[in-house]
Amino acid sequence: MMEMTVEAIVPAAGAGLRMGGDVRKQFMALGGEPMFIHTLRRLASSPLIQRIILAAPEEELGPAQAAVDRAELPKPCKVVAGGATRQESVAMAFGHLDPATELVMVHDGVRPFVTKELVEQVAMAAAKVGAATAACRARDTLKKERDGRLAESISRDGVVHIHTPQCFRHAILAEALEKAEIDSATATDESSLVQRMGMDVAVVDSPYWNIKVTTAEDMTLAEALEKAMRG
Repeated sequence: MMEMTVEAIVPAAGAGLRMGGDVRKQFMALGGEPMFIHTLRRLASSPLIQRIILAAPEEELGPAQAAVDRAELPKPCKVVAGGATRQESVAMAFGHLDPATELVMVHDGVRPFVTKELVEQVAMAAAKVGAATAACRARDTLKKERDGRLAESISRDGVVHIHTPQCFRHAILAEALEKAEIDSATATDESSLVQRMGMDVAVVDSPYWNIKVTTAEDMTLAEALEKAMRG
């Protein structure tokens, strides 16, 4: 068992526009609970995670806090206001971490099927390398498309779909976020911010069902997965 201290940031402040409807995707019910609660519960079940910081929409802080209170998670979870983008939310949540925390894990609020095993593997890789991300291997045939027509093929060798959790040494993520702000640089995930500093990021195999629920189709799949896992 690792002896390093680990805190987790869960960005869940997005508008959820691709899902449609009036309810943000992270607040949509999955198995009777808001989706982000499933995510928090799975992270909190890991013996490695000491505390969780949930970045929620500022106008939804009350409902988010109420849902966290009802969940009675086994680990402390602080609910804070997130920003307009994922990157802003992570940066804002980062300011609420214990400065003595050695490893910082970031996991999407709408990836509710993360496992304790994956959390541990990503954290251990980050402890060794400094930064690590979950990723799954590409298995479909890949092609480029131009003007509605298939163009050249892309080899699947070495191609991965980036997932979360991602984990970083505290100082590395702090520097990556600071440099991104100074340079007005944006990225869709924190591993990209670390890469732009020229640093290595370890890759940990992630199961295909560690899905990010973004569309209505994803939600249908998530409901089936949740039901199957519940037995």
